[in-house]
Amino acid sequence: MNNKGYLLPITAILIVIMVIIGLGILYLGGLERIGAGRRLNREKAFYLAEAGAYRAYAHLADDITWDPEETPVYMGDGSFSVVLEEEDEDINVISTGTVNNISETVKLTLGYGGGGGIFSHGIFGSIRVTIWNNGFVDSYNSALGPYGGSNMGNDGDVRSNNSVMVYNNGIVRGDASVSTGEPADIYDPSNGITGNKNYTAPEIELPQIDVPDDLEVLPYPVHGDSRIQPSGNYTLSGGNLQVNNNNSITISGGSYRLKNIELNNNSSVIVTGNVRLYIEQVFKMNNNTTFTFNGVSEIYIGSKIILSNGSDINSPPSASNLAIYILSNETQSIENNSVTIVGVIYAPNGKIVVSNNAQIYGDIVANEIVVSNNGMVHYDTALRTQHPPGEPGVSDAELTIFRWTKPGWASRFE
Repeated sequence: MNNKGYLLPITAILIVIMVIIGLGILYLGGLERIGAGRRLNREKAFYLAEAGAYRAYAHLADDITWDPEETPVYMGDGSFSVVLEEEDEDINVISTGTVNNISETVKLTLGYGGGGGIFSHGIFGSIRVTIWNNGFVDSYNSALGPYGGSNMGNDGDVRSNNSVMVYNNGIVRGDASVSTGEPADIYDPSNGITGNKNYTAPEIELPQIDVPDDLEVLPYPVHGDSRIQPSGNYTLSGGNLQVNNNNSITISGGSYRLKNIELNNNSSVIVTGNVRLYIEQVFKMNNNTTFTFNGVSEIYIGSKIILSNGSDINSPPSASNLAIYILSNETQSIENNSVTIVGVIYAPNGKIVVSNNAQIYGDIVANEIVVSNNGMVHYDTALRTQHPPGEPGVSDAELTIFRWTKPGWASRFE
């Protein structure tokens, strides 16, 4: 019997099956190669994202005002892009790496340990903060531009270890906090506080001010000093600097020790660079005078700051560029019509009174604070992450990674 007729169909069937199996193997192999390629691109994208996040952390640790590039940074087979987001007192670094249209994201949450520093909590008075008789507190963010328009916020928080009092048309557009645990210690009979009330906030101990040693031993400058021009517009003797009526002088950046400074009516001073200034006694600005700091400025005042009608202390564009440290326990009255200060004021032993249309753009931290009679404080929320020069208590602080997360990781398993 001839079996060849049967063998030929069987052989053909086996060949077809083998071809199908072979094609399947080739197809699966191709899919595996594609999958392996995607996994490789995803791994590359992840490491690029991580590199971008840690690069941003290094930049911010060196300069907290650093901003990431607006366009992707290319590296190897792909690129990464970084954005920064503020969250309370922390900074979120969100870095996205991309390779061949596959993206991965890494998020670092950065901070300074117990917070951004003494100016990160809003307006703070150790024993008491009183907002009354049309006193007003709100917020803005100098990183977005000057105060006004859409840059007017509700983060003007007020805080005290002991007592917050808001009454007689006083307004706080923000939260109020004390550390006593007693609801009665936040006095708000007219509901002038628009935010939340916290009665168990941690106590804050204000560090004392240390004038830098090198400033304390500087010789007084003398009239004719080339750093102060023009010489005919001022008098300077025994450390007492007076700028004559209707005159203007320019002071170069640097370090200075003076006994007193007085600006007479309609006079002005412009500081052209970064400056450290130690005024042993009184800093006085008479009617319609202007003191403009065009750099990063660190001012120490031994006794009093006296501002008359229309006086203006300015540090464009950010409140963190100017820090005024007051050593005495005297009451400092910033209360004459149209007085404005852009910067921070720190008086751990003294009382600060802001009234009669005076306005502070930045922050006040003191033993006691009173805002009344149309006085206004506009808290600069950029101070939550930006440190003014010489800020006590943060000289040794380091920017720290609080959390490392990988947004979207859980969605892979859905």
